[in-house]
Amino acid sequence: MEIASKYEIAAANLAIALQTDTVSVEQRSELRAAIGSSIDKLVDALNMIIVCYNKRMYAGEIAPEKAAKCVKAEYAAIGLSNVVAYDYFSAAVGAFFTRKTLMALSTDEKLAWVKTIFEQNERCGCQRVKDALFIYCLRLLSHMGIVTADLSFTNLVMREINAITEDRKNAAIMPQALVTEL
Repeated sequence: MEIASKYEIAAANLAIALQTDTVSVEQRSELRAAIGSSIDKLVDALNMIIVCYNKRMYAGEIAPEKAAKCVKAEYAAIGLSNVVAYDYFSAAVGAFFTRKTLMALSTDEKLAWVKTIFEQNERCGCQRVKDALFIYCLRLLSHMGIVTADLSFTNLVMREINAITEDRKNAAIMPQALVTEL
């Protein structure tokens, strides 16, 4: 009977190492091997990396912009871009780490963030991630109170969401930290 999978062990080891700045090539390789081509494990690993750097940001160890850059660097160092390119998550992760200043931006600036996430996502080859990020765009528009700021853009987002079947909505996946923060 397996108590913890190779993935769970590798992810826990990396999470501890990320908190103490002691990440090794071996730890990254073990996690990469344990993820394989699993989108679920990849998104879970990205979430873990986001949470680790968020914790460090709130502890005052790193600035929000630096945290977002660290997530990108760790994602690349593990080799996850070979499964799903980080570019599709980049703007959403950036918005997550700068969420306090993001809320203080003008309506046009907030809209620009959401449009960037949407545009990056349009090219995503992983349907499960793509669907989740389209839904996330609507949640951001709503959360930031800018649903009616650009009706043509909101209609574009809604067309994408309305095209997603119920099965695809249920299969959509993205880092939980991004959703929880809304």
